[in-house]
Amino acid sequence: MNMVQMKCQNCGENLELDLDHLTAFCPYCGTKLLIDPDSIGDLLIAREKTKQKQLDSAREMDIRKSACRDRRFAKTFIIVTYVCFFAVFLLFMFFFFRVFFH
Repeated sequence: MNMVQMKCQNCGENLELDLDHLTAFCPYCGTKLLIDPDSIGDLLIAREKTKQKQLDSAREMDIRKSACRDRRFAKTFIIVTYVCFFAVFLLFMFFFFRVFFH
């Protein structure tokens, strides 16, 4: 839920405006607030900025996860390569000693 701080028109206390539903309810005096048509543009801009920040944060998280997966893949590839190289080396040594020392 995207929230923005506002002042209650009735009692002047701070309250939060739900940008997803464009509604406001004052928990102090119980007034349901109507949004001023002049300020709705500013609220929509704030709403879009909040959504953009969330999208940017999600993209950044995806990039970090992707980089982590790439590093894991690279490490696994190196380990598998060394294990295969070692196995081939052992097989070569086994056949080399078997042919020349028997």
